Amino acid sequence: MGRYDEFLYQLIKKGIRSSFERMPKDEINVITKEHPGVPADYIEYLEEIGYGDIGDNYFMLYGGLVQASEIYEESKAEKLKDIVFLGDYYNGHSIGFSKKGEWEMVEVDDKHNITFLNTSFESFIKNKLDEFLGMLSY
Repeated sequence: MGRYDEFLYQLIKKGIRSSFERMPKDEINVITKEHPGVPADYIEYLEEIGYGDIGDNYFMLYGGLVQASEIYEESKAEKLKDIVFLGDYYNGHSIGFSKKGEWEMVEVDDKHNITFLNTSFESFIKNKLDEFLGMLSY
């Protein structure tokens, strides 16, 4: 059994499994080589579920980790250089890992303020799915 079996079951049950694409092993190897210490629960998610959108314009999980310089203008990217981004909310708020210390999850808002989320990737992504599925129930 995988860490995300229940998550996968919920995606299939709601008919949104096709929103995600599993990441090939060679691409996983590139991520772990370029980012030693990246959390295992994130890597397992990419292997078991993949990357893609949770709902239309709700939350997008990138196909790998993205440097701040790929998202932000130079002056802002410098302030965020210790963060690698894994997804965003389509509204200027991005989610990533701070590479300083323990690879903590962070949110960067549209004004480039950094908030430490104090959660694991596994808890974060399961919460995103729960939130989205809750919206579908109405």
